[in-house]
Amino acid sequence: MSTLILIAGGSCSGKSTLCSTVQSRMEPECVVIPTDNFYKDLSSFSEEQLLNHNFDMPSAIDESWLCSAAASLSDSMPAELPVYDFSTHTRTSETKIVQPAEFVFIEGLFTLCQQSLLELASLKVFVECAADIRLARRVIRDTSQRGRDVESVINQYLSTVRPMHDKYICPSRTKADCVFSGEGDMERITDELIDKISDLRKSG
Repeated sequence: MSTLILIAGGSCSGKSTLCSTVQSRMEPECVVIPTDNFYKDLSSFSEEQLLNHNFDMPSAIDESWLCSAAASLSDSMPAELPVYDFSTHTRTSETKIVQPAEFVFIEGLFTLCQQSLLELASLKVFVECAADIRLARRVIRDTSQRGRDVESVINQYLSTVRPMHDKYICPSRTKADCVFSGEGDMERITDELIDKISDLRKSG
């Protein structure tokens, strides 16, 4: 059996950076699964529908596929993951096979909102970060990596990202076993998380 660790938090709070830093220290003992891969395919949507679509609520994620993949990896079995193209909001025709590892990190906005994931997890982590810092990071990321313009990023933040954060993500913090700041020294935070993972290994 593999040990499942959930990493949650708001958009651009530092979740991916934390996972990447931990992975660089722990490979090949860990694998990271971003839930961004599991956004539902919107290839049938018109441009107007895409503009009005809410990507910032749990139902935007294909929870069935995500939880099936998490269960397979938790059982030390390979899992097939979708590949998502953020510039077109569609899944590509390709999939990715991920091999299990001793520790499996599931990282994303809603990982502490999904009961089926909570039931599989041995450690639940929430990464918090001030809203203005998250917005600044999001503007930089979406304009440089996801084909967006600044106006559309800010409009989306005000219309759905911030209200859905307050409705879903912030309350999920109470499900966390530990909370880390995504604004601090990432190396120090990584040390703290790896210490907790070492405790899991000893107790397991």
